[in-house]
Amino acid sequence: MRGWPFLLLFLLSSCSREELCVVDAGLDEVLSKNIPQDINLLKESADIASKAFLEKNQQTSNEAYNRMFYAPWMDDFSPIIDKLHLAAPSGHAENLHKWRPQERKKLEENAALSLAPSIKVKAIAIRTTMAYRAPTEKPFFRDIRKPGTSYPFNDNIASMIYLGTPLRILHVSFDRAWFLVGNYRFVAWVKANDVAFVDENFIKSYFSHKLSVAIEDGCPLLTENHQFLGMSHIGMLLPKATDGVLVPSFKKDGFAELRFCRTIAFVEKPYRFTEDHILALSKKLLGTKYGWGGFLENRDCAQTIRDFMAVFGANGSIYIHCDPQKFISLKGRDKANFLKENATPFLTVIGCKGHVMLYVGSFNGYPVLFHNLWAIRTGEDGRYVVGKTILSTTQFGKGIENSSTCIDDKAVFMYDVSKGVAPSNIGTQGSRPASSSPIDRMHHCKPSP
Repeated sequence: MRGWPFLLLFLLSSCSREELCVVDAGLDEVLSKNIPQDINLLKESADIASKAFLEKNQQTSNEAYNRMFYAPWMDDFSPIIDKLHLAAPSGHAENLHKWRPQERKKLEENAALSLAPSIKVKAIAIRTTMAYRAPTEKPFFRDIRKPGTSYPFNDNIASMIYLGTPLRILHVSFDRAWFLVGNYRFVAWVKANDVAFVDENFIKSYFSHKLSVAIEDGCPLLTENHQFLGMSHIGMLLPKATDGVLVPSFKKDGFAELRFCRTIAFVEKPYRFTEDHILALSKKLLGTKYGWGGFLENRDCAQTIRDFMAVFGANGSIYIHCDPQKFISLKGRDKANFLKENATPFLTVIGCKGHVMLYVGSFNGYPVLFHNLWAIRTGEDGRYVVGKTILSTTQFGKGIENSSTCIDDKAVFMYDVSKGVAPSNIGTQGSRPASSSPIDRMHHCKPSP
């Protein structure tokens, strides 16, 4: 993933005043006082979860997930293009000054959204890449003076797209450097050289193989000739092959071909939802760094849950193709008792404005959450930076100096992923815009707490 030279500038600008942004060397001690960062404490909860998600339910969920994954290659795929949202957002640029109107106008002219959709071409990501609201890698920070609207919350980021993800090209930028693509989650811009076209023979070949899913981060995918094609990411899907996977790569004509890579980082999807597998995968994700929308190939709160669930064939994108009637309000409830009686560990997502968490059991009488958190709010508009995947109870935030909230105060709903199955007619529903309302795309909202 390409780095940003102005990364340090934003860290300094948004976290320079101690009262606004606290980066505490004693963070691990603070976390341990809330709950030890040891996933094995939840061994009993993992056993309960494995028995709750029966094999029949897992297979049904996995089939629904695969339909969503392959949706862009279905003839009836009809994604929504929110042209208003895809217009260049306002805000501050990489030099800390606001984007000038003429600069934004130039971006919008290059996007030529008045002509979209102009094409409908089936394609695939041949690199792990970023998707953007506007056809540029440059950032749009809403307000660099405030921790909640500056780094890392770049409004131009839509999401990360893994190598091997099916796509539908809907439009091309005027300079031909960008494709507007859709999948089951969003419509956004990607760099044209990160995408290859696919024909019906390629799709048939893809469908003829079972899917494998990565259970390791950071393992190189190398061909027999030692050519590097990419890195594994937990939750990445690729066609299964004996002793490895098949990885899409460019041919000279711009179309994709499949190349064999020997690896032990992938298993056949879905990975069995056993106690050992649940704990092992959770342990690998615990402590991984926060990345807004996939920035620097890290994960945010939503992507962490999505990738964990994908390994087991469950839909972790809970705001997309899920039954809203199965969202249960937590407002006004005694959350500790209610979750203990009604939530399934490792299968129930807890949400609040700007944040989602996975319920994984209880500790000392409090619900325990597994989540990738940027920060806890302090004071009027400050942040105590966490910046990684943690275990916490719902009481996390209490005891932190100047903390103005705790998770228990903010949690507003729960959703059991094992009971939410995507509809069979996903191709006709298409995907959502790159971002819409907070309820649809919470990891694109200002995180709170």
